[in-house]
Amino acid sequence: MTAANQKMMEGNIEETIGHLLNFVKFSGNPRATLLTLQQTLPLPIFNLLVRAVAATSIGPSSGPSAGTQGQGRSGEPTAAAVEVD
Repeated sequence: MTAANQKMMEGNIEETIGHLLNFVKFSGNPRATLLTLQQTLPLPIFNLLVRAVAATSIGPSSGPSAGTQGQGRSGEPTAAAVEVD
């Protein structure tokens, strides 16, 4: 997390997301980790993280396909919408 915070402060968003993705991936409970990060990260960073999680093997196996279920502000996916293995 320290590396992700430092990269975010430097404005290096790509590396920030990479560090956060590893943090989520290797946490004991990725869903709980995402829910915590949703409360602490700036919304644009969290939205990028959710997209990155969805694009990896820890991403959703089946997400909401229609409507606004699982969407937050601006129609972006929420941590609850991302199912992790």
